[in-house]
Amino acid sequence: MTNEEAEKIRAALIERFGGEWHWHTSGPTRDFHLWDTANDRMGIEVSYNGDPRSGKAYRGWSVDVLVRNEDAIASVVGAPTLDEALAAALKQVREYGEDVRKTEAFLTGTAPQPMQAPIPENIQRIARAMQSQDNRATANPLWELRVVRHHYGYEPDYADGTEWRHCDGFTASDAEAEKLEAEYQRTGEVPDEWARVGYRAVVEHHQTFLTQQGLDDYLEVNGHNVPPDRHVYVNGPYRNAEIAAVRDFVLSLPVGADDAEDS
Repeated sequence: MTNEEAEKIRAALIERFGGEWHWHTSGPTRDFHLWDTANDRMGIEVSYNGDPRSGKAYRGWSVDVLVRNEDAIASVVGAPTLDEALAAALKQVREYGEDVRKTEAFLTGTAPQPMQAPIPENIQRIARAMQSQDNRATANPLWELRVVRHHYGYEPDYADGTEWRHCDGFTASDAEAEKLEAEYQRTGEVPDEWARVGYRAVVEHHQTFLTQQGLDDYLEVNGHNVPPDRHVYVNGPYRNAEIAAVRDFVLSLPVGADDAEDS
C-alpha cells in the first residue's frame, strides 16, 4: 500500500464515518483509529496488516467495534477487503443481541454527524499565520517576549548599575545622571536632594504568543506599556503535551492553503 493509497482510504473513512482518522505505522502494520464523535460509548478501530512498501497483504483487513471505548462487541480479522471487514463486523453487531441500533447506524454511516461550528475568523488568522510562518528551526515554536526590569535596593558596589533618584520621585535623565555620577566619582558625595540607587537587571517573561504576527500586533497596541529593554525568543515547549496538542489542532484547521499563502 503506497502513501497515496493510504491517504485515499483515510479520506474515504472520514467521509463515511466522520471523526478523525490517522495512520499509525508499526513495523509492517498500518493502523487507523477512530472514536465516534457523536457518542463516546462507541468506537471503531480498523487495521491493515501488510507491507506498506510492496502492498503485499499478510492478514488483510481487521475491524474491531468497541463499546465504552474498551469492550469489543465485534471483531473481524483477515478480511480480504475493507468493505468485507466492515460488513462482517456489522453482521456480528446485529447478532450481539443488545440494543445496538446506534452502533449499527454508526457503523453503516447513517448516524447523524455532529454539527461543525464555524471557525472564528481570529482563529483562522492564527492558523494561517502558523501554517505560513518561519518556525526558526524550532519544533512547536512559541514566541516569547521578555523584558529587562530593574530591581532596586542593592548597594551600588554589588549592583549591575545605578540610577539617580530625586527626592521628588523622578529619575535623572541620562545627561543629568552622567553629570551627577562624574561629580560623585570626583568627590564621593551625594547631593542632599538626590539618591544614588543600585539595581539588578533581571530578565522577566512578559507574554507568550503562538505566532510572530501575534507578538507584533501586541506590541503595536500595547508597546507603550512594555519596557524598552525587550527581547524576543523562540522556544520549543519540550515534552509539553498540552501546548503541542493545541498547536497541532490549530494547524489542522481547514483554513485553505491559498489563504495561508496570502497572509
